Amino acid sequence: MIREKINPLIFVLTIFAVFLSLIVYNKYVWFLDAVVLYFWYEYSLLKKSIKNVSVSVKADARCFTNEPFTVKFVIKNDSEKPLNVKINFPSSLKKPDQLLSLEPKSKLTYEVTSSFGTRGLKNIEPFVLKFFSKSGLFEFFLVHKIDSNILVLPKPEMVIFEKERFVELTPNKKSNFKLLEDISYIRELREYNSEPLNRIHWKASAKFDKLMVKEYEYTSSAKVFVLLDLNLSGAVYSKKAWESIRKKYEEDAVSAVAGLVNYLSAKHIPIQLSISDKNGVSTYRFKDPSLYYEPLALAQGTIENQNLTSDFFGSVKDSLTPADTVILIGMYLTVEEVEELIRLKSHSGKVIVMLMPYGYRKSVTGKFKSYFDLPLEVRKTYEYAKILAQEHISVQIWYENTALQEGIEAIW
Repeated sequence: MIREKINPLIFVLTIFAVFLSLIVYNKYVWFLDAVVLYFWYEYSLLKKSIKNVSVSVKADARCFTNEPFTVKFVIKNDSEKPLNVKINFPSSLKKPDQLLSLEPKSKLTYEVTSSFGTRGLKNIEPFVLKFFSKSGLFEFFLVHKIDSNILVLPKPEMVIFEKERFVELTPNKKSNFKLLEDISYIRELREYNSEPLNRIHWKASAKFDKLMVKEYEYTSSAKVFVLLDLNLSGAVYSKKAWESIRKKYEEDAVSAVAGLVNYLSAKHIPIQLSISDKNGVSTYRFKDPSLYYEPLALAQGTIENQNLTSDFFGSVKDSLTPADTVILIGMYLTVEEVEELIRLKSHSGKVIVMLMPYGYRKSVTGKFKSYFDLPLEVRKTYEYAKILAQEHISVQIWYENTALQEGIEAIW
């Protein structure tokens, strides 16, 4: 779409030249007429040339938050006229305007690097090419939409999580749960001590000039079920007061889950992730941990929610075994959810509740003085935590000044 802006001075000059031509006819009027005609010729030539300008934009990327990505602008001038153009970049790219010169029958490529501080599928606003005449009386604006496909993934918070239930073999007893060595993952090498010959690592033995054997990682049928609730609980009445709090919680909770997925996957523990957001409950199970990032990037919670956190416990209850661990991440608990958690514990080996009403302090941020206090609704959770502790359910509540790892280490 082409828009134009004409300086009102040219209309004044045109009317004045026509008026003088009707009453006076001399060389000065001829000169004025020639100047006016030149300006309008410049206008028509510039407008015609702009119609021969084509633009393409490549804005496809997958990146993490605050990680740079590149948008490529290709401007092609098929006209016979050199053009001066200024690119007004979209505000989301956070780049100043750029003045460029387009030679006749040429193509110009310009790349812009930017980043986004929040996750999600990002749409870049249209950008504007501003063409202007040498006289400065005429300006043309070519508005071009960008078909962007930039998915910003959550940056995982670094965590060490050793709280899941570990299944051990009971001597001389049959068990429905398998605990086997995974020969595809070597944990360490150690010196030979009467082990079977097939455990000897011959290359390492030759290197160290002594027999070395392989210690494998263990793999178990036990799984970790991660339940992430991004919605504000329907039991909270003052929803507007929680709106800004919930948004910070959402971003922090997603980063925490991404970190948990990374760490548990590195230990070859099967993971099932259930997310409750404004679109309902979605469940994911992947072997490749990187595939969890896309649903985490796209998930968006809401304060306009009438459901309780416990409403999506049913998505995992039938899949649980006594060897499994359930990790619930949310903002708030009600009496009804306490009852449901106790029922959930009867189906699983371990239940951990991680409540982050204010999110948490990032690991790269030092301790700071906090003036916030937990909302009244959350304070009741301390009473619920005592009840849940009697049922061997660990509840940990994060203050805004508590780092994620600090809270995890307090989980029993």
